[in-house]
Amino acid sequence: MELSALLHDLHLSSSSEEQSPSSPPPITELLSQLREKLIGSRPKSHYLIAQIKQLFQYAGSDWLFSPASQDSRWAELEAAYVSLISALIGCAALPLCEDDCSPLSAAAYQSIPTQAAAVCAALTALLTTLGDRRKGGEARERTSSLLLAVAPPTCVFAVTHFQDQVWTSSASRAAARGLLETLLSAGGWRDSAHLLTGDTEGSRGILGGVLDILQPQLTK
Repeated sequence: MELSALLHDLHLSSSSEEQSPSSPPPITELLSQLREKLIGSRPKSHYLIAQIKQLFQYAGSDWLFSPASQDSRWAELEAAYVSLISALIGCAALPLCEDDCSPLSAAAYQSIPTQAAAVCAALTALLTTLGDRRKGGEARERTSSLLLAVAPPTCVFAVTHFQDQVWTSSASRAAARGLLETLLSAGGWRDSAHLLTGDTEGSRGILGGVLDILQPQLTK
């Protein structure tokens, strides 16, 4: 599938007057637009998530991970991907209890497994493309930096949804397990322990980032 067709289906375009009609918009601009669309489409975001999956599958990695020439632009790209992933994960967020003691009924989680499986598919597509780029040696240091930025929220999301819980199904658990396996492969981590702690050979772990995400609940 051509990138132009995907962008047309997503109704995305560049806001720059200097942008050629035949050229895709800057990736950071597009990621920001996708984030806004996801937030605005909840809870009916399943089709949009599927389109984002296709974008990560068929768009070239040179464009998806392009602002690599300047440190400031690369930091902007990392932040844009983290924000988009947060919005994707939010589409499968668990409903909040009214208080800390009253559990929700199973019906409250009815839509979560389908949404979670769709989010897993989109994130798996992104990590597969990113991992292939890293393994190919293209901008390896920057690609590894991006992986370390997106790995903590992805890991927490996957672990949340591969458990046998009221908010999961066999399909969503399989998708979550596949997502975690793709994350490990993309970053060259041997297993979940290696993912969290890293090693002395230069492979960094993400335990600090995971704890930052969990801290609000841990302190609560």
